[in-house]
Amino acid sequence: MSVRYLHKLFQLEGATVGEWIRTQRLERCRRDLLRSPALGHGIATVARRWVSSAPAISAVPSARPTV
Repeated sequence: MSVRYLHKLFQLEGATVGEWIRTQRLERCRRDLLRSPALGHGIATVARRWVSSAPAISAVPSARPTV
């Protein structure tokens, strides 16, 4: 599959590849934060795991309601 075709598929759905990737990372971060007390992880640990690997998500305002 070409990169161009991939972007076209996402465009048909009204999204971009970057938006989808960012949403997936934010969802996984949210999941980890919800599970973190049971696992003994703090916010800093979760943030280092997700934000350091994707610094662009740290600047994205929340588009979803918080839990």
